[in-house]
Amino acid sequence: MLKVVGADSLEDLISQTLPASIRQPHPLNTGAAMSEAEALDFLRGLGQGQRLARRVDRATRFGSGIASYRP
Repeated sequence: MLKVVGADSLEDLISQTLPASIRQPHPLNTGAAMSEAEALDFLRGLGQGQRLARRVDRATRFGSGIASYRP
């Protein structure tokens, strides 16, 4: 695939594709690799402390604009 797009390496492809201004300068510290089951357990654990909104109209609506706007 790299030959098809004209890149010498994956790093070269990324450099050609993503501007340096939005690239992270160092690798992410993601920890040890997990199996799918371990990852699901981990994600479920993250959600344990979360609570659901009781009513839909109280839920946060990021990106939905101003709901009460009427021209």
